[in-house]
Amino acid sequence: MNGWVVLAVLAIAFLALGGAPVAVAQPVESLRKEIEALKQDQAAIRKELAEIRELLRARGASPHTSGGLNEVRVPVHGAPVLGRTARA
Repeated sequence: MNGWVVLAVLAIAFLALGGAPVAVAQPVESLRKEIEALKQDQAAIRKELAEIRELLRARGASPHTSGGLNEVRVPVHGAPVLGRTARA
């Protein structure tokens, strides 16, 4: 018996809210427009990123071709230091 009552209440609610799909259609269309705008912005960003990569490659400053930290030299001769120092 309780199952029929629940079914009846759901049927009445469904019939009472029959205009809901029309009200939902506007926000859905608005979301579609926003998604299209985001896709266009993303495409523009990807294009700019490709241009930046090409400029870096042209300069030879690609992070994949740089030497890394092994080639960095920092002159410290005569500079003040804290702590114990190695004496030669």
